Amino acid sequence: NKLLDISRRESKELSEKLLSTQARVRGIQLEPLSARKIGLEQQLIQTTKQLNTAQGILSQPVNTTNTTGTVLATAKTYSLEITQLKLSGPSDATLAGMNASAVLITLTVEGSMGNLVGFITKLNTVITNGAVDSIMITNPEIAGKKPSADIKLTLYTVQSR
Repeated sequence: NKLLDISRRESKELSEKLLSTQARVRGIQLEPLSARKIGLEQQLIQTTKQLNTAQGILSQPVNTTNTTGTVLATAKTYSLEITQLKLSGPSDATLAGMNASAVLITLTVEGSMGNLVGFITKLNTVITNGAVDSIMITNPEIAGKKPSADIKLTLYTVQSR
């Protein structure tokens, strides 16, 4: 009979602990953790884009870096986000009969359609050592997607004799 009383007491204690543990588990909110995960993933994407942009800029000669800085500042002025920036290594070119180096810059910017058009127009005046080669504007009809422009421009540096 004593053994049965001990067993009932232990069973009651275990049941109470189980109920307490179940209540605590229900109290844990998983929703804020998933929202935080999404926020951190978005922050990682943004930081990676910024890192890729910085790496592209730092790997180029100073005159290209100055022009790239002008492009970045102009994009910021128009509230655009540069989502991709690639620079090719210098290649030999001829500019008005003179030997030159050419660097191709390929970039993608996102933002409002009006700001994209203003940015592209401004690029044609602020880039004094190169030219805009091509532009492709995309205006997606998908909710949450921003209009974007893929732009290729070539920067020239005349080589001294």
